[in-house]
Amino acid sequence: MSRPLLLMLLLCLAPAGAAPVVAHPGHEDQLRAIEQALAKAPGNQALYLQRGKVYGEIGHFAEAQADFARARELGPAQYADLPESIMLYGKGDLEQAMALANRHIAAFPDDPEGFRHRALIARDAGDHERALADLQTHFRLQARPSPGLFVSAATMLEASGRPTMRSPCSTRAWSN
Repeated sequence: MSRPLLLMLLLCLAPAGAAPVVAHPGHEDQLRAIEQALAKAPGNQALYLQRGKVYGEIGHFAEAQADFARARELGPAQYADLPESIMLYGKGDLEQAMALANRHIAAFPDDPEGFRHRALIARDAGDHERALADLQTHFRLQARPSPGLFVSAATMLEASGRPTMRSPCSTRAWSN
């Protein structure tokens, strides 16, 4: 097929008004965009939280912690608890990550992501009972939980000697 014919075919088949497909920006692009936004709005707490998350993802923990500290100065401090806890978990500091996850859940008791995150920390710390309880709460609060979390719950149930044939969403299945 000739090049012009292929191009015309693609243009005809493309939905009208479709936006071009853009790949998810890499960390460098994200940081650059956040830096530009911070130059225009240096007091924006959300931007410091966002940059702290990106720094945490790439292992720049000191920069991430500095951004979370700055975010705490700029707005409600509890908004920094979960992102900082996630960063600390990635760093391997389970004790501090758990403390911030606990604080986040106390401030936002209906946030399913707080319970999911705390379940991961508890699992890695070997506290399967805490992890299972948090997963139960996550399943109750989250409309569409990740299927992988059900596998994780089943693995922990089996490791604790309490395998069940009932759905891990059922609270009756997990109680003794």
